[in-house]
Amino acid sequence: MLQSTYPSIKTIHYLTDSPTSQYRNKTIFKILADHNEDFGIAGRWNYLESGHDKGPCDGLGASIKRAADTAICQGKCFIQNVEDLYAWSKQTEESGSKIKYLYYIQADVDMSSEIIQQKEKPILISGTFKLYAIVPINSCTILTRETLCYCNGCLQEQVICKRQDEEDIDKNGTLVPTLEVAAVTSDQKEMFEYERIQYSEIQPSHWVSAVYEQNFYFGHIVAIDIDDDEVEPNFLEKSGKYGKAFNIPSREDKLWIKREILLTILEKEPRPVGKAQKIKCT
Repeated sequence: MLQSTYPSIKTIHYLTDSPTSQYRNKTIFKILADHNEDFGIAGRWNYLESGHDKGPCDGLGASIKRAADTAICQGKCFIQNVEDLYAWSKQTEESGSKIKYLYYIQADVDMSSEIIQQKEKPILISGTFKLYAIVPINSCTILTRETLCYCNGCLQEQVICKRQDEEDIDKNGTLVPTLEVAAVTSDQKEMFEYERIQYSEIQPSHWVSAVYEQNFYFGHIVAIDIDDDEVEPNFLEKSGKYGKAFNIPSREDKLWIKREILLTILEKEPRPVGKAQKIKCT
């Protein structure tokens, strides 16, 4: 659709939120690596930081909802399901609306899921939480960035960004690499094997332990989504040289994660101890 509307387009720049359950994960990285081969056009992905407030996509969605609500109140349409909404959307296009709508049925979703399952299994990339820009090199390799970048090099589709962000200094005083190369395909086996926690055992406010990229985390469950097989914990903040102590963060650190990475349900809520009010991991 984009290529037919804009024949000269060379690259699609995706700009989204950064939940790992939806956009920032190894499956998306693999889809992006195969983007040119699958869709005949290059793609890049940029992630917004949490707490960024509403963006263009949120505004577009709100505008559509408001227009549909107004049409219903004025008696111009009767919307009870997605088919009615799509029929109304086509009327707005005929009336000159610049918003274009696409309608996908479950068969389309199932077909896409099957195509993804047939692809070579991608591996986990260390530090996924920190990545905010992804640029594919080929079907096996991507470039990653820990900050967004809109320099001339990036906007002119140069693969290697020449801009060094010297303000990004780690705690040891060394420069954090601007770009990192990561392989996205392998038959690597899972690092951890354990019995899954059942949903009947989990309740909001339960404290749990989880493992992500070989690191352990603790948090309490805020919400549960059985349909997507996910839970939303509010995590504690790691503290200390060896990562065996945790702090209660000043800001909430909530994240939707797959149930399969939960390890245990804690018997009781952890309590901070000592003058530093740290929570010890034993």
